[in-house]
Amino acid sequence: MFHYNKVQYTSEKSPDLISLGKRVFVPKIADEIHDFSRTKWGIPEPPQDRPELSRGAEQLSKTLLVVPAVAFNYDGTRLGYGGGYYDKFLSELSPSGHIKQDDTFTTIGIGFKCQLIERPIPTNETDFCLDEVRVF
Repeated sequence: MFHYNKVQYTSEKSPDLISLGKRVFVPKIADEIHDFSRTKWGIPEPPQDRPELSRGAEQLSKTLLVVPAVAFNYDGTRLGYGGGYYDKFLSELSPSGHIKQDDTFTTIGIGFKCQLIERPIPTNETDFCLDEVRVF
């Protein structure tokens, strides 16, 4: 629940969620971060041969995933930075492509009012639609 670049900052909500008995998953920076390669956006990522540093998503169930974006529509489509990383992550968790159908996850996109757009957002077969969009 942390932000990247101009995407909504959400970490201040973590204590509220924890007080409600929710589990909050946040990125963990390992001591070996100097071994991480950087993406074209400058985000450090663990090496592929270090599975112990991966996300551990197989432990999640009945989970709310807060998904950032550059822009949203109320129909649940989102525009990210173009890398497809959230879509890839979601497809690993829900191979059917339908989060609600799997009844395991609920996805919510959060952002500012200026990130909500009326015109259609281009999508392809690998894009996931969010269950909800909330703007502030």
